[in-house]
Amino acid sequence: MSYIELDEDKESATERIGETLREAREAATIDKKLTCLSTAMHLLIDPNISNNVLDNFLTEMLEFAELNDYRIICLIIDFLQKASAKDLTICNKAVERYNFYLIPNDNISHNESVIKRVVVASTSLYPVVLEFAIMDKNDKAESCWEAFNLLKSRICNLVNDPHEGIRTVTVKFLEALILCQSPAPKEMSAEWAKEANTRFHKISLSDIPRSHRFLSIHKAQLEAEQNFTALITQTTVADITSQNLIAVIECLCMISRCRPLWEEAMPRVFEVIKTLHSNVPAMLSKGQVKFLRKSFKSNLLRFLKIPASVNPQYNLQPKIMGMLTNYLGASAREVNQSIPPDLIKAPTPARATFAEPAAKRAKVNNSIYDDDDEEEGAEASTSKAKMDARTQAIDITAKYILERLNHDTVNNLVKIALFTLPEEMPAAFASSYTPIANAGTESNRKELSELMAAQMVHKEVGPGYEWLVQKRRKEHEAKTKARNEGIAIAPTPHHEPNTRMPAVKQPVAPEKKAPVAQKAKKAFNLVEETEKIDAKEAAELFELAYDSVLDAERRANAGGAGKIYMKLVVRLTTRFWEDCTPYENKLVEFILADHKKRFDLAHLWLCELYAQYQGYSNCALRIKDAIANQDGMTQPQRLERYDNAVCKIMDEMLERNLQKETIFYKLLLEIPLLTPNAMYRLQNVCLGKDNETGMFMLRETLMVRNRQRPQLLQFLFSLCFMGRPEVHKGCIDVVKELSHLPFIRSSLCDQARMQLNDCLEEKPPAYMRKPDAPEEWTDEIYKNSLSVYSILMPVDPTLLLPLAAVYAKSTNMFKRSILRVLEPVMRQLSQESVISLIVDCPHGAETLVARLVVLISERDRPSQELIQKLKILHDERKMDIRALLPIIFGLEKEEVMQLIPTFIFKTEYQKSVSTLFRKIYTARDFKTGELNFDPVDVIQRYHKIEPKDDHEAELLVHNLESLFDPAVLKPDLASKGIEAIFKWEQVPFLFLHSLYTLYHKFKTFDSFVANLFYKVTEKKMYQQSDRWKKAFFKCIREMKAKAYPAVLILISFEEYEELKAELGPECVTEFKAIYQTLSTLQQKNMNEKIKEELYDKERETRDRDRRLRREERKEREKEKERSTRR
Repeated sequence: MSYIELDEDKESATERIGETLREAREAATIDKKLTCLSTAMHLLIDPNISNNVLDNFLTEMLEFAELNDYRIICLIIDFLQKASAKDLTICNKAVERYNFYLIPNDNISHNESVIKRVVVASTSLYPVVLEFAIMDKNDKAESCWEAFNLLKSRICNLVNDPHEGIRTVTVKFLEALILCQSPAPKEMSAEWAKEANTRFHKISLSDIPRSHRFLSIHKAQLEAEQNFTALITQTTVADITSQNLIAVIECLCMISRCRPLWEEAMPRVFEVIKTLHSNVPAMLSKGQVKFLRKSFKSNLLRFLKIPASVNPQYNLQPKIMGMLTNYLGASAREVNQSIPPDLIKAPTPARATFAEPAAKRAKVNNSIYDDDDEEEGAEASTSKAKMDARTQAIDITAKYILERLNHDTVNNLVKIALFTLPEEMPAAFASSYTPIANAGTESNRKELSELMAAQMVHKEVGPGYEWLVQKRRKEHEAKTKARNEGIAIAPTPHHEPNTRMPAVKQPVAPEKKAPVAQKAKKAFNLVEETEKIDAKEAAELFELAYDSVLDAERRANAGGAGKIYMKLVVRLTTRFWEDCTPYENKLVEFILADHKKRFDLAHLWLCELYAQYQGYSNCALRIKDAIANQDGMTQPQRLERYDNAVCKIMDEMLERNLQKETIFYKLLLEIPLLTPNAMYRLQNVCLGKDNETGMFMLRETLMVRNRQRPQLLQFLFSLCFMGRPEVHKGCIDVVKELSHLPFIRSSLCDQARMQLNDCLEEKPPAYMRKPDAPEEWTDEIYKNSLSVYSILMPVDPTLLLPLAAVYAKSTNMFKRSILRVLEPVMRQLSQESVISLIVDCPHGAETLVARLVVLISERDRPSQELIQKLKILHDERKMDIRALLPIIFGLEKEEVMQLIPTFIFKTEYQKSVSTLFRKIYTARDFKTGELNFDPVDVIQRYHKIEPKDDHEAELLVHNLESLFDPAVLKPDLASKGIEAIFKWEQVPFLFLHSLYTLYHKFKTFDSFVANLFYKVTEKKMYQQSDRWKKAFFKCIREMKAKAYPAVLILISFEEYEELKAELGPECVTEFKAIYQTLSTLQQKNMNEKIKEELYDKERETRDRDRRLRREERKEREKEKERSTRR
């Protein structure tokens, strides 16, 4: 099929799409359907077609997936991915379909192809869904993100799928996940941007705002880190295939090019490549190993183009160059061409042979200690990065091997290896080589030593590994000893003194002068020269020194002593004075002056105060004994000091509107203890204009602080009672999100149970009411206390039993609130949960059980087990019989028939009578589908009920409206029931009431009802009792014209007079009208007195005159005709 130009005629494009879809439906073969659907897909995703047209035809496109052909389903998957990129609102449907297609389906052939296509499409869809969630312009964005999280977890589980192709595309999906959920570099050079140009470079974790409503930056980054580690772990799997190994390596290299310094990606990936090169999996063939080495070479050459390769902390460039030239066969020219000019290291200039003057050298060496007036643009000298313990272990082993790697040792190793050589040369050994020029050289020996050392440390043998074990043991012992001694802050490290000796001038021979009388020299006495200063002067000197230390921050950081500087500031602030308030105020101002760079200082200060509060650190060395003797600050006082410091920082930030800054967020997450006063400051942020920021901080704090989670959850729940709709909604959203995290869900449920138990108190707790509100329970307080419970019950059905226990002890007001607020949640519960509640039902919670069964029966048919358990509970507890209505189809016929009089005669059950008969008439057998109860039998049993008094008789008559409800009772069944009752020997008085009820309910029963009434009147049944007579008069009054003929023909004059007195004088007029409609035979059978009363003489005269005039007129017309003929 040929495509049309969509810009010329939009209507023709829409018609073409509809015509193509019709052709696809009518096509006889799958190939033709695919051709038509492909055409329709290209037309719909064309950028010139509006989103409305795409939305109109979306459902028709998705209907073709019901054919269960894997090729069509794959096309639909591609269509949904491209349509979502065009219109973000389609993401919900796309994610929903992808979730469905990941479920194994035996009805679809080649189901593996469908799963692979879903994973590939999800990889492309990931940045689109993340962008949709970040924009958050649609209410469906959050539900779409939640559904995509489910899809993401299912795809991640496929990494261990037995199908190799599925594992490969899953690795590609993990690459997309890591790139989208990791922060992008701030600056990129042109060459680097070309290397990192992927389809995921447009969106990253940096694009997510910290105050986002439902996206958690911490959670997303943690997930990316875990998946990155999992990818690295995949390279060590023993039975990994060549295809999967190449895919993992390519993904890791792509991540390293795009995020080189994130989680030390490039150094870690380089170590993976280095390890794999020396430990190639044994099952790879020669060609596969060759291809793997080619992949190593191409990726390492691309690494050289990235600025991170020359980072002095890792110094990867020479390592990469050495591996390329020595092991992967790259030429020096090829390597040099791969390095951009700006990344080529300049050669270190040779030192001058002449010596500088000592004064000049001192000036150069001390230049970093100049005044603060200098510009801060000069870069500080970078200290050499420390090697980690494992690297040191490898170096120790390499040195050990290098010392013993001589000709004799190599010869002995070769002789031993001759007895263990495999029959076939391993592919990895065959593809590796060492250049002849390098063989046996010192560099070759070092490289070989390093490779062997890495393998030995990996196998946990050798002197390096033994040193590593001892080092870890010593560190553990040191930590244990420090912990036992109560030390929290490590001692300040000692630095080596400057060993350079100053230049000493050669002594000059003094000139000889005439002898002069020498004065007596006085020896310097430190004790005599020293003057004692008072406390005020000491405090002033200390303050000046403190200010000087604060001003020396830039110089300390430039000299690489930033951590030592922060420890000095903190100790000066906290350890030398019992009242450190002036210095704490200065430190707060100093921190907030540049809060973006000084959070570590604030955090260290608060950690020191917390350590002092716990007794792990001394407030002052000189008052150590006083503290030991409880003469100094007590522990509550030290806690108050810590609390004041935290609140002081937060108050200053709130006054300056800095609550959105990172330091405020980090303080909440990382300080050792979040005090109640600090929570009060957080409450002010949550109740402010930008309450979303406060809710975001509270959510992240709940996720991080395990030890204080109960207090934080109570604080979160208390916000629901503030009377602010937006705050209440924010709290509910936070609870809803946290309920999906398993490690928080249990704490949430425990706190919800505690809050529910608080509702049993005589007065509401302080956190449930406003400060100026009266101390009494209200519907609003009960409703707010149940809002969190309503969120958690669908997630954790075990909360149902505690709810029932509280319900049994609660007041009627609280019971009504529970039934009203939790009704939508109760409808979602499973029958198994309700059965467990019925088994362990507390005394007093029977009404809750009854309501639960009613709500569940409206959704699903109750199971047989539920019916049996409820019947047992009803018999044991003597429950309200209305609880049996939902399970009435499972009761025996006699049990149901015995329930009818109870419902009829109890006043409190009158509202449930209609429900009773509706359940009886519609109850069907689960297996056969036939009615459980015959409606004709039910009508007859109802008429057999004997009332004990007039009140019960009135109730029987009143409930006939429900018995003959036309909505559930068919007319033919109603007529059969009434006819069967009329044939009884003793017809009950209720029969006449049923007649006029049928007359009103079924409009087609006029003749049927009139005929039965005539028979009743003819048999004089109404003369049996007073109830019969009252029913007879009531039936005449209701049926009127349908009952009057039988009454006028069959009753006596005395009964007629009694009827007139009952119906009123106005009924005579109606009788006269009916009398005129009776036939002559019927009038003859009437009572003469009744006939005389109803006979209208004037009307008869008028009728006779009218008849005579009509006859005269006919005679005149005949005479006229005869005269005309003559």
